[in-house]
Amino acid sequence: MLEESAEKVRARVQTARREAQSLEEFVAAGYREYCSFLADDPAAFALMRRNSGTIRAMFDEPFLGAGIDELATDLRSAMKIGIVPNVNADYVAAAVVGAALEVGVAMIQREPPDVEGATRVATRLFLGDIERLGA
Repeated sequence: MLEESAEKVRARVQTARREAQSLEEFVAAGYREYCSFLADDPAAFALMRRNSGTIRAMFDEPFLGAGIDELATDLRSAMKIGIVPNVNADYVAAAVVGAALEVGVAMIQREPPDVEGATRVATRLFLGDIERLGA
């Protein structure tokens, strides 16, 4: 079930990122789709709520680590067209996914989950520093 959920959310997030026309859209789209997936999928929501510690420990598994690799690829593509500044895509991808996991865990602890609030916090944090990383 975890692998199936990971594949679904990765597809949604990747599609949203690839439609972005700006750095803010790129960052926010990924976080919004991830948080929306957790809030909209009761099974994924319950699984993550009960097993967040185990999920954190499983990022070496290919089906979870693939999200980091896909984000790094999307970052490199976005750099080529000027949406994202020239950064170390591997480091940024790891940081974005790590933050998404932790923000998602915090969001699902709320009743009801606040997708827009979680998206806003994660996006603002990354936009505050990602542009300086490219300098």
